[in-house]
Amino acid sequence: MRKVFKKVLSHGITFIIAAIIFTVIGVVAATSISSAQVTYTGNSQSTVEGALDNLYTNYASKVHKKCIRAKTLHIARFSSTNQTMARYFGASSPSYTVPIGNLGTSGELNYGDAFDCDVNGDSIYDSIGERFYYVGRASNFGYYNYSNVAVLIAANNFNGNTIDNSTHVKFRSRTSNYCDADAAAARLPNWSNVKRESNSIIFTSACTCIDRSCCGRETCHGYNNSTRFPHAENVDTFSCVKYNGTAGGNFYTYPSLACLVLYENTKFFDSTYGTNGYWINMVSSSDTTKPLYLDAVNYNLHEGDPDDANVAGVRPIIEVLKTDMEY
Repeated sequence: MRKVFKKVLSHGITFIIAAIIFTVIGVVAATSISSAQVTYTGNSQSTVEGALDNLYTNYASKVHKKCIRAKTLHIARFSSTNQTMARYFGASSPSYTVPIGNLGTSGELNYGDAFDCDVNGDSIYDSIGERFYYVGRASNFGYYNYSNVAVLIAANNFNGNTIDNSTHVKFRSRTSNYCDADAAAARLPNWSNVKRESNSIIFTSACTCIDRSCCGRETCHGYNNSTRFPHAENVDTFSCVKYNGTAGGNFYTYPSLACLVLYENTKFFDSTYGTNGYWINMVSSSDTTKPLYLDAVNYNLHEGDPDDANVAGVRPIIEVLKTDMEY
């Protein structure tokens, strides 16, 4: 845009004025925003060129956020053998489908709100590969709360930056340290446009948490600077899983409707599609040699064998400043 503006300058003031009017009108129309959203702050500029650059900078900063509210919701289909659960969630014959997440309320963030996030920085909001759900704000196990940082979980499992809803992976490759999630962590995406915005999980190179021993409850190497594994606090909300401090806890109803965002693209809906679940960045309270995974088949936080490559995949969460979100 700046090059276009600068070229216009060589054709005289009449064409400059016309270009400003039509360019601004064209931009506004193309992106379907009102003129009130474009703030002109060029009073300090001494040239038309500088004023136009100023206008462009202010306009661009307003229209592109890392995450925007989803325009439509994903739809999940229950298998024909899972009709009892389907009816519980309001799905009916013959399709037995149910929407995943919420479109949300303007100005509010609630569990399960659907967002499309430009995690790779290409200025495109991919509603399939970049669909995320709000699952709370960043915290440090109750020590610190980051009210300005939103935590969002992906709608898919990944292998690196590629969607992979069929592969399971073992938790570790080094048997000397059951806290070390190196095998699973190697499959976390490393996106260029998102990063950790809090100090909610910090480890030294020796696999020791700065705030607590990693082998007490938390696992190390469960993140990179872009993404990390979900923590139990991200999934154990609204009775989303059969877990209340001890692995194997039970309740006698299905998870709540809001919880469906945790189970998209897993065997929760259909035993013939998706993975069994995904690894959680926490070890069991009853056996610290066992990392936990979200068992989508039984909607349970289950103790897993860290060397078992057949139980869980990798699903990332991201942290985004609320000021970088359109909500």
